[in-house]
Amino acid sequence: MFAVLGNHDMDAAAPEAPPHEQAIREALARARIPILDNTHVVLPGGVVLVGMASYRARASDPEAAFGGVPPDAPTLVLVHNPMSLELPGVKPYDVAVAGHTHGGQACLPFTGVCPFAEEDMRRYRAGLYEGDDAPPGGDALYVSRGLGTSQVAARIGARPEIVVLELEPAGERAQPA
Repeated sequence: MFAVLGNHDMDAAAPEAPPHEQAIREALARARIPILDNTHVVLPGGVVLVGMASYRARASDPEAAFGGVPPDAPTLVLVHNPMSLELPGVKPYDVAVAGHTHGGQACLPFTGVCPFAEEDMRRYRAGLYEGDDAPPGGDALYVSRGLGTSQVAARIGARPEIVVLELEPAGERAQPA
């Protein structure tokens, strides 16, 4: 297990952010869950897992996170806010996983319009973005709607979700029987 921190964890300037970033860091350390603060690890099999710190806290540093990642390595990126992937210095990656948006949290039924979504939540609101729809430099991005809420403890038209992604090496996909 690995973690990245988001605006509710570390952005003291955000009105909804708790003032206990250090307590969160210590709890994750006790649970032996490393926080990928603009760094990467090489997983068994040579897959590189890159993690970037909070975009809203202005702590995302792609240069540091991707520094030393071999250009041909299979690369998975973990970010809280998908906008971290649009910062200068992001290197090519295969798949990125993000959250932050709550799926828009309050969306007008049948329209896809989420009038209260903030600017950094609109471009990649929820779901899978592949090819030309993915952020520059990446093959695919999945944005989870997650379970929580922000400011108002309610969701309209943005169901909560827990996502399980099964990743397979390219060219080794199972064929339907």
